[in-house]
This record gives sequence, structure tokens and C-alpha cells, in this order.
Amino acid sequence: MSAAPSRGGPLLTIAGGLLVAGAGASGWANLDATRTIGGVNVPAVIEVNGTEFAGLVLPLGLAAVILAALGLAIRGVMRRATGAVCVSLGLAAIIAVLRGLDRVNDGAGIITAAPWLALLGAGMVIAGGLVALRNPRAPAVLDERYTVEGAEVGDLEWELAADERESSPDHPR
Repeated sequence: MSAAPSRGGPLLTIAGGLLVAGAGASGWANLDATRTIGGVNVPAVIEVNGTEFAGLVLPLGLAAVILAALGLAIRGVMRRATGAVCVSLGLAAIIAVLRGLDRVNDGAGIITAAPWLALLGAGMVIAGGLVALRNPRAPAVLDERYTVEGAEVGDLEWELAADERESSPDHPR
């Protein structure tokens, strides 16, 4: 197992968060309506954005993206903490999308693919957060394959490795 934390979790969370935010801002429903133009009733389709039905989806997706980007820059306990927060953001996004779908059904509109993509993105945020939670706590301890017996560095080795120009009085220090 590698001692370096995986970048897969934060990258998956960033992709999922962008999907949640993008789908949250997209049209979630097409509502049938009638417009009057010049005294004539004309059927029209009105597209309603996801922010009308589930206003929290867009900020939850953006928060997941920001936390995952932060998770790429940090390690250890703080990275696992950002993973735990991302899991909770993904769960909150699922709840917000499901409540938004209930509101779409109340309006008798035709549901588009956007809320389903938001659910997929929320699942990706949860999966990425779980991967970040699973990262190793400390670097792996190297076994005896990586140690050389009796290889102590002494003064002779340092003298051999020293650059002769550095020991000259004309060398700038």
C-alpha cells in the first residue's frame, strides 16, 4: 500500500460537486402553459430551473468542490475531516434533490434529466468523501529492504562529496 494519499477521492468529489452544481442550475421541469399572442391562445413550454425547486443543491455542490480542492492540498487528519464533511454534503444534496423532485411532481411538470444527474453527482460526492476517509493515517514504515547495513556516513564521505571550488578562498559564500 502506498504511503501517499490517493488523489482519486478529492477528484471524484470535485467531479460530483460540479455535476451537482451544474444540474442544480439546469432546467428540472418543463411545464405546459398557454400564452395569448394577438388574441390567440398558443401552447408554450416553460422550463423551470432546479434552483426554483431545490435551492440548496447549487451551494451544496459548490461547497463540495471547494472542500475537495482543499483536500487535494492537505494530508492526514484534516484531509479525512474534509472527506467526512463531503460525505455529509453529499447526503444533504440527496435530500435536497428528493425534496425538489416532490415539488416538481406537485407542479405536474415533465421532469428532465437534471435532477437525476444531481443525484448521480451527490453519490459521487459521497463516494469521494469515503475514499478520502479511507486514506492512510501515517506514512508506511519502510521494511528492511530499504536499509543498508553498516552504511554510516562519515567525514571521509563528506570530504569526497564536497566540491573543491567551495573550499577555495575565492568562492563566494
